[in-house]
Amino acid sequence: MINLFMRLMIFIPMVLLLNPVYAETALLDINVRHDTKFDFSQLNNKYQWVKRKDSSRDYYASIDPDINEYFLSVVNKNLAAKGYQQSFDGSASFGVDYEVIIKSSGAQKSLENYAAEIRRSRLSKTNIASLPNIKNMKTGTIILNIMNMETGYLIWIGYAEAVVVDKKNREELIDHAISKMIAEFPPN
Repeated sequence: MINLFMRLMIFIPMVLLLNPVYAETALLDINVRHDTKFDFSQLNNKYQWVKRKDSSRDYYASIDPDINEYFLSVVNKNLAAKGYQQSFDGSASFGVDYEVIIKSSGAQKSLENYAAEIRRSRLSKTNIASLPNIKNMKTGTIILNIMNMETGYLIWIGYAEAVVVDKKNREELIDHAISKMIAEFPPN
């Protein structure tokens, strides 16, 4: 009996690790940070997609429109599962935006410089500890930003490094990364 148990304990992890999607999702480095002084209980259950000036979303959508639409649908699905509704009438209390780090592009480099400048000015008005420096992130990193619609300031950020790269299973990786990030919104 113990011998069978020991064999299963060795066999099951090997099978799981040989599955490429499981192995990659298990190794995803998911990080979430939030403004420690913001009262998340004041948010209503409505959100809207916003386009920040320092976002790479439009640029990424022009390069890969299919994955852009997929990304938006995954975020919407995960927020809906938590009881949030997308708003189009200005009643949203928080805004959502995403970014994808693409290192090889000159446009991305200028976006990174502009984003760094904007983030420095916003940092004086947010209380997110150790906000990541996007210049140091790996290619394919996805960033999910949540802003307070009243002030426009970043109140929550989630990111997963090297998710969107030329992989045949990137949709599964996006699903996994976004669901793990949104599971931690709002913070306890």
